[in-house]
Amino acid sequence: MTVLPELLPMALELMSRGHTGTLNFTNPGLVSHNEILEMYKELVDPDFTWQNFSAEEQLKILAADRSNNYLDTSELEKLFPEIKNIKVSVRQCLEGWVSKSSEKADGFVRKLHRRLSISGEEDVPETIGEERSRTVEPAEVVGP
Repeated sequence: MTVLPELLPMALELMSRGHTGTLNFTNPGLVSHNEILEMYKELVDPDFTWQNFSAEEQLKILAADRSNNYLDTSELEKLFPEIKNIKVSVRQCLEGWVSKSSEKADGFVRKLHRRLSISGEEDVPETIGEERSRTVEPAEVVGP
């Protein structure tokens, strides 16, 4: 799996260096669907739920068997030793998403307070997290 916000700058760096050749352009390590969904539940939406398919149910809806691959990233790691393990990178991506969503929501609430003259700017709380709720529609998930 590749976390693009982390690896795309590396792609640009490789182009600027004139690097050629084949690289497995993925974050090192392994992560399962369930691990990602658990992180999502922990960091984004504690009420999020999902149900896994059995292998038999998967066969009924997929055109071919699922394939899980582990790619050797040693060449990429030599070029960019700072590249993060996939579990760390996915977690940081979700944390960044939550932080940006929170900042946008806080800014929106502040503007709303000022526009509606509910209170002066000094009366608007620094963080509005407790006053805000978010609903994320769960997607059906296939995989272990």
